[in-house]
Amino acid sequence: MNAGPQPVAGRNRKRLAWLGLVVVALALVEVGTRVRLAVDGRAWDSDGGRASAVQALAESRRRAPAGMATSAGAADPARSVLHPYFARDTLAHREALRRAVELDTGADAASGFDVVVLGGTEAARFAASDAQALLERLRVDPRLAGRTPRLWNEARGQFKQPQQVSVLAYVLASGVEPELVISLDGPGDIALCLDNGRAGSHPVYPARELWALRVGRPVDDPERLAALLAWRRAELQVERTARRQAGFFAVHSAFVGSLGASKLAREIELSRAALANVDAVGARSSGDFVVTGPKHPAADDAILRTAARAWFEGAFTNAGICRERDTAYVHVLLATPDAGAGGDTPVGRGFGLLHSALGRLATRGVAVVDGEQARRDGRARAEVLAERCFTELDAVAARAAKR
Repeated sequence: MNAGPQPVAGRNRKRLAWLGLVVVALALVEVGTRVRLAVDGRAWDSDGGRASAVQALAESRRRAPAGMATSAGAADPARSVLHPYFARDTLAHREALRRAVELDTGADAASGFDVVVLGGTEAARFAASDAQALLERLRVDPRLAGRTPRLWNEARGQFKQPQQVSVLAYVLASGVEPELVISLDGPGDIALCLDNGRAGSHPVYPARELWALRVGRPVDDPERLAALLAWRRAELQVERTARRQAGFFAVHSAFVGSLGASKLAREIELSRAALANVDAVGARSSGDFVVTGPKHPAADDAILRTAARAWFEGAFTNAGICRERDTAYVHVLLATPDAGAGGDTPVGRGFGLLHSALGRLATRGVAVVDGEQARRDGRARAEVLAERCFTELDAVAARAAKR
C-alpha cells in the first residue's frame, strides 16, 4: 500500500529540526571563533569592530593621490586647490584673507595693528602657538597706542622662496596693510629644493609633491587614467565592505566580524597599493616643462647654491617691499630640526649657505633673527623675535619721522 501524503505537522517538525541543527551549528562556530580569538589574545570586541569599520570608511574618503582633493573634502578648510600666483592654496587661507581685507578696508581699520606671518610648515606652527605670546606683548606695549594686534597666518606647509614673495605681494594687492611682517623659513627650503632637484624639477619651482601631479594633465595620460580608475574601484570596494562591517551581524558576531575584518584589511592594502601606483605613474608621466621647469644641474651642491640664492633674494625682496611701505619686517632663519644636524651632509652644507646669506641680509639692513644662535644661547625663539620686532618697529618709526 502506498503511503499517503505526509502530514503537515510532520513536515514542519522536520523543518524545525533542520533549522535547530543550523542554529546549533552556527552557535558552535560562533563559540569556537570566540574561543580561538581569546586563545590568540584577540578577544572579540563588538564596539571595536564597529569603530574600526567606521574609521576605515573615513580614511577611505580622505585618501587621494598626491595633489588631488577628495570629493568628501570639497568644503574642507584644509583642502588644497590650485592658485594662479603661488601654485596652491587652501580654502581656509582664502577665507582668512577675505576677513583681513574686510577689516583693513572697513570703518575700524585704524584700530587694528596687523601682523602677517610668512613661511612654510614651521612658520604655520609658529602662527598657531608661539605667535600668541608676541601678540600679548604687542597688546600691552605703549607704542601701539591702544590698537588691537591682529595676526594673519599666511604661512603654508611646504612653501619656500620665492613663494613667500608672491604671497606677500598678493596679500598687499588684495588690500591688507600690515604694520609688521614676520617670515620664518630656512631648513625647509633646503629640503624641498633637494627633493625637487633630485627628482628632475627645478629647485626654485614649488614643491614637486604639491605641483607635479596638479599640472600633469592626467586626462592626456591613458596610463594614469587607468591607474586612477583602478584605485577608485579599490576604494569603492573598501567603502562597501566597511559599511557591511559596521552592520549588526558583523559587529555582534565574532565569526562574521572576523571574516569581514580580514576581508577589509586585504582590501585596504589593495587600495593603498593602487594609490601608490597612481602616484608612481604620475611621477613618471609628469616630466614636461610645465612640471619640471628649465633644466638645472642635478648635483647636490648646484641645487644647494640655487636654494640659498632663492632664499636670499626672496628675503631681500620682501624686506625691500616692506621698507618702502614703512612696514616693519623681520626675517627668522629657523634652527635645524635636530641639534646635531649639519656637518658635511647636503642639508648641513645647505644650512651653512643660508647662514652666510643671513649675514649678508643683516649687512644690507634687513632685521634678522638667527634661530640656531638663539638655541645655542639657550634663549627662547619667541623672546628673541619679540625683541627684534620691537627694535624694528622703532627703526621704522624713526625713518618715517625723518621724511
